[in-house]
Amino acid sequence: MLAVLALLIMPSCEITPAGTSSNGDNQVDAKTLIDGVYENQIITANFLVEHKSFQSSVLGGRLNEATSKGSAVIFDVNEPTGNSEYYTYYLLSNNHVVYESPSYTNFECNVIDCYGDGYLARVLVKDASYDLSILSFQSKKLYSVLEFSLSDPKKNDTVISIGSPLGVLNAVTVGRVTEYETIDFGGEVSEEISNVKFSAIKHDCLVNNGSSGGVLLDDKYKVCGINFAAEIDNKGEFVAGYAVQRSKVLEFINMQK
Repeated sequence: MLAVLALLIMPSCEITPAGTSSNGDNQVDAKTLIDGVYENQIITANFLVEHKSFQSSVLGGRLNEATSKGSAVIFDVNEPTGNSEYYTYYLLSNNHVVYESPSYTNFECNVIDCYGDGYLARVLVKDASYDLSILSFQSKKLYSVLEFSLSDPKKNDTVISIGSPLGVLNAVTVGRVTEYETIDFGGEVSEEISNVKFSAIKHDCLVNNGSSGGVLLDDKYKVCGINFAAEIDNKGEFVAGYAVQRSKVLEFINMQK
């Protein structure tokens, strides 16, 4: 088995809603949970991240541009103040989604909401040891702000994954926690990109390239983790997803205060 970062580097593709379940023996419950993601407006907290790296030409153009795509979720907001009409939203994603390679001199981060509307975002902080980052953007729109669960999920707990695999916005999958496990990238990933040494949530919600930074929810729609990697077999087929658990996510956030 090989653990890989669930990150997509590819040209833009069409954004369309999708909802599936990897938990084949519990399709009815999965459908109910997926429907609730939309009915409770949870989906409006889900964003696609496009992080661009490029060199500037003497004429002001972009050279050797590369785009990495991942996911993000709103976890906090500042209300408008004074005469402003803009909310300032804060999103969680992965460090490796917004990693700034020394091979490039210029970077730009954009986030796209569940309706397909985009915003220029700021990368406020990132940390490879958690493989987490915090982004922010401003908008006049009202988006859902998700709350954290009261505890880390346990083995066999139902979990819901939301993200943007393969550039598809609003993909929702349902599964269960299988165990906690420390993953090994086999030397294929630099420690500056992802360096998670603690045991993380292992789950069977289907994730794919681009799911990195996507939220993992419990069955009450509370944040219990942030996806960052996947395990694939020798045929390239999905085996398991990995997420940074709630306690580590909060530890990372509290370090910034």
